[in-house]
Amino acid sequence: MKMCMPLLSPASGIIHFKMSEGQAMQAGELIARLHLDDPSTVRKAEPFTGSFPVLGPPTAISGKVHQKCAASLNAARMILSGYDHNIDEGIKSKNKLILQLMDKLV
Repeated sequence: MKMCMPLLSPASGIIHFKMSEGQAMQAGELIARLHLDDPSTVRKAEPFTGSFPVLGPPTAISGKVHQKCAASLNAARMILSGYDHNIDEGIKSKNKLILQLMDKLV
């Protein structure tokens, strides 16, 4: 598949292409190098020095409605927090959603 992809940079400098136009490229391959006019303006990435939250024990999901609802709610929280989760799994069954909502309302 062919596609046009712009290479945009907010900094000024000289670009040196490492790949020629129309060449097939792989993921992670170097396309070009940008030699900046003022390298001090670039923000450097810093290593994460914080700590991750303690994980709880894994939970087994059974066929019970309240456990499916809890798992779906946890999946929604993960997605909204920016974690990768299988979205298709959560929207396959419309009946499951209705049953979960009815369980919460009762």
